[in-house]
Amino acid sequence: PHGPAGRHTAKWIVHFDPMGRSTMASGAASPDFDDSVRVKHVNFIGNSHIKYPALYPHGHPQAGQVHPQANQPKEKEYLFAPYSVFTVKKVTRGTGLSPC
Repeated sequence: PHGPAGRHTAKWIVHFDPMGRSTMASGAASPDFDDSVRVKHVNFIGNSHIKYPALYPHGHPQAGQVHPQANQPKEKEYLFAPYSVFTVKKVTRGTGLSPC
């Protein structure tokens, strides 16, 4: 698949060991937490200068209506330290403009 300027695109799905999570989705402490498997070379960035618009733009089916995520960050990402090592578990080739 090709993206902008004919470049190939990729979709990465990163899996973390759940035992390295100190809290559960509910916010309660995880009973299985193991600090030795916790990911220590990554930071989650949830703050962005790119925000969702207050209203849907002209041309959108809901143009003029309030966007449900108005003024919320549009980008959220994990930043890994340079030269981080990953293990590829699976490769799925896509077709057209879709990476998978």
